[in-house]
Amino acid sequence: MVANTIRSIATEHADWNGEEVLEKMLALRSTDPILNADTAGEVVFDLDPDSAANTITIPGAGPCGATYTIDAGSPVPNITTIVVTITVGTPILVGGIEVGTHQIVFTGYKRV
Repeated sequence: MVANTIRSIATEHADWNGEEVLEKMLALRSTDPILNADTAGEVVFDLDPDSAANTITIPGAGPCGATYTIDAGSPVPNITTIVVTITVGTPILVGGIEVGTHQIVFTGYKRV
């Protein structure tokens, strides 16, 4: 029961961080260069601008980081797709398989 409660709290924190990152991206002006050019892969979003780290620690879950991708002009012209990925936990190799982390993905669309 305690483990489930901790996991639920950790997931809630991760959800909140993902929503916050997506809201910040959607709040950018439509003329912002970030929204008008495709990203070359995932770009790290700094969740902790007050320190040198770009991740935060969620009690009971471990490190939490955020990345985003931009797909300008998709799915139609003048619309940009923003995909935010939150990764929580520390990866551990078990039998050659990475476990110990989970990802939550948020997608938003912005008229540009």
